[in-house]
Amino acid sequence: MREREMLLRHVSFRIGGPADVLVLPRSVDELRTAVSWLFSHDVPFTILGQGSNVLIADAGIRGIVIKIGKGLDRFSFEKTRLVAEAGVGLPHLARAAATKGLAGLEFAAGIPASLGGAVVMNAGAHGHAMSEVVREVRVLTPDGEQILGPPDLGFGYRTTVLQQRRAVVLEATVELTQSDPVSVRGRTDEWLQHRSDTQPIGPPSSGCIFR
Repeated sequence: MREREMLLRHVSFRIGGPADVLVLPRSVDELRTAVSWLFSHDVPFTILGQGSNVLIADAGIRGIVIKIGKGLDRFSFEKTRLVAEAGVGLPHLARAAATKGLAGLEFAAGIPASLGGAVVMNAGAHGHAMSEVVREVRVLTPDGEQILGPPDLGFGYRTTVLQQRRAVVLEATVELTQSDPVSVRGRTDEWLQHRSDTQPIGPPSSGCIFR
């Protein structure tokens, strides 16, 4: 836990003021304990993932900010299903799936997001989105843990019902398709190259911005 932590260190824009308190859980159990306590005491808080789609004011964020990232990044494969904690990065998952010849996440290889944030906003690229592969999401709510399926999530263009609910993503399960590892890696590399050719990768930014 850090007091008056400058959030510019935690977002891709590299701007933003302090959080009154920044909580950095090191495991899903620590996240569950912290969020359960905050829910039970009706204490408001803000969830921050990899901070790649966030613009924070110089005034910062009042109250408690919980950053979901390092320490909440375990994942495993169960045949064609991938079960992963909310803090693991999408590019890492896409590469791991490609190595096993599992198709479906190639589009996500260049999205600088955590799995939890990607689910909440239904992140996507190249005409594909998380809604195509997500099968279950385990969330923590004021009423306890729940497992939500696609009908419960209300997927839309860059949105889900989780943006309006008091719910914190703990882990998600995605369904992939067995394919040829060489082909999957090839498509992954093509989309990464396209991103490199068409977007500025180095300068601090927050991805696509529409006026």
